[in-house]
Amino acid sequence: MLFKFPGPLLFYNVAPVCSINLEQTIPIIWAGFSKDELIREIGARGIRSIHQITWQRKLAAKLYKFKYRKDWELLKSFLNDK
Repeated sequence: MLFKFPGPLLFYNVAPVCSINLEQTIPIIWAGFSKDELIREIGARGIRSIHQITWQRKLAAKLYKFKYRKDWELLKSFLNDK
């Protein structure tokens, strides 16, 4: 295993930004992907402290975990194979 991906950070920081592409018929990411822009957006919208985890963020994280559970399992299996 290359590394263990921190699941909670995915659903609090990454999923809110990347889920937009999963919901598009033709994802914006296919039109052109800027890694720096993605990292900047995740940094701007993500949590830096446990004190930033509001009930709204907890609810959203639960929704992302449920809605994207198959994608998350696929990603985890891919990362664990590396």
